[in-house]
Amino acid sequence: MISARTRWLDDQIIVARKEQLQKKDVRNGQLIILGAGYDTRGFRLVDLWNGDDSTTSSSASSFHVIEVDQPEVQEKKMGNMKWLMTKETNDATNSDSNNKHHSISHLVESKKVSFLPVNFVTDNLQEKLTSHEQFSQNTTTTLSIITMEGVTQ
Repeated sequence: MISARTRWLDDQIIVARKEQLQKKDVRNGQLIILGAGYDTRGFRLVDLWNGDDSTTSSSASSFHVIEVDQPEVQEKKMGNMKWLMTKETNDATNSDSNNKHHSISHLVESKKVSFLPVNFVTDNLQEKLTSHEQFSQNTTTTLSIITMEGVTQ
């Protein structure tokens, strides 16, 4: 079950992405999730990647998600994702082949979601973000959506 707050925020992100795809000068998008925790927003909202076909043309749109959180939380989340991928592989005989592009394995392997470990107390978030290989500072061609939902620390 998704809470009303989470659903509302998901909808706002999708609307912003759709509006971004309508603009000629802004072709790329990035969702930066601060305090991502165990949320799966970056993997759930595969509609964000509509229009992403960077293999066909330099003018194609691309979208990337950067999950920012404490290293310990991300390590545990990645461990859980690996477990789910193993379970998914074991259950493949019972799965619908049409859902392959929405499988956990496909989403992880696409590298559309990356992880940035940050200690919000001791690390400089700006330095960490700007040094991350997937982060774009180009505000002319990249729409950045930054969220922080339900963070308690």
